[in-house]
Amino acid sequence: MEKHDFRKDLPKGHGGEGVFDKMQRGFLDRTADGKEGDFILVRTGHLLELKSEVSYSAGNPQAEQALEFREAMGIPTPRDGWRRTGNLFVERYSSKEAKSPGGPWQAQKHGAEYYVHLFLGDGAFFVYRTDDMVDFMEKNKHKYSLRDVCNQGYTTAGYPVPRAAVARLEIHDLFSADVADDAAR
Repeated sequence: MEKHDFRKDLPKGHGGEGVFDKMQRGFLDRTADGKEGDFILVRTGHLLELKSEVSYSAGNPQAEQALEFREAMGIPTPRDGWRRTGNLFVERYSSKEAKSPGGPWQAQKHGAEYYVHLFLGDGAFFVYRTDDMVDFMEKNKHKYSLRDVCNQGYTTAGYPVPRAAVARLEIHDLFSADVADDAAR
């Protein structure tokens, strides 16, 4: 099994936060330290937690548009060498040994209303209500295999979950100008 170096992967995660911040400029404020959620939704004050995955989102109709946006914003777009996937890697434990929650469970612990999954390969992202994603995973985790990702000194564990399985949970208008305009009225 390939070992991952958290120190090398951490900048990619922070890069994801930077990418998402640029993509949603005007809709989000960054939290002070990112330890208890990553962003605050400006129009509601709700906390949002972002998880980044180093791959492309296969079959996403907005993927090419997202790549063009990244290029226009001057954000590197490594089109080759990144794996395409139709799954989300839903992290269960950020450290399996310590049983520290990851992914939507971590977002729930932090009090984040929204859990966002970002594909760094193409900038595609999917928004979920945190409690809905945790409820779905708790009811359905028996359908998916818990996979380990070995890091230096600890193991992350998560479930590869087909995006189609959680598509009904997706929130499509959270960053819509119409929604923001309605909230401002």
